[in-house]
Amino acid sequence: MKCYLVILCFFIDISTKALYKGIFNIIYKLLKGFIMLYFMKKIKTVASISLLVCSTTTFALSEQALEGKDLYIEADCMRCHGILPQYNPKENKAKNFKQIVSWVSGCDGMFDIGWFPEEQENVAQYLNELYYKHEQK
Repeated sequence: MKCYLVILCFFIDISTKALYKGIFNIIYKLLKGFIMLYFMKKIKTVASISLLVCSTTTFALSEQALEGKDLYIEADCMRCHGILPQYNPKENKAKNFKQIVSWVSGCDGMFDIGWFPEEQENVAQYLNELYYKHEQK
C-alpha cells in the first residue's frame, strides 16, 4: 500500500508541476500578446503620424497644380520629358515661372495639344511645385 501511495504522490507532484507550467505558459502568452498589441498600436500611431506629416509637407500640391498634373499625364508629356536628357528638369533649370509657362506653351503649340492658357498655367504650376519652386508674380 505504501508503494502505491508513493507512486500516487509522485504522479500528483508531476501533474501539479505540469499544471503550474501550463498555467504559467498561458499567463505568459497572454501577457506577451497584450504587450505586443500595446506596442503595435503605438507603432501604428507613430507611423500614421509620420506618413501624414510627410504627405502634407513633401507632396502637397495646390488645386491648380493637381489639375496641371492630370493634364500633364493625359497629354503623355513623359514620352519626351522622361527619355530625352535636354528635357530633364534637373539638368535644364528654368530661371523663373514665366519661363516654365513659355516652355509649356511651346510644347502645347508644337504637339497641338489644345490647352487653354489657364490649362497651360496649371501645367506650369504643377512643374513649378514639383521641380522648380519659383515664386509667381
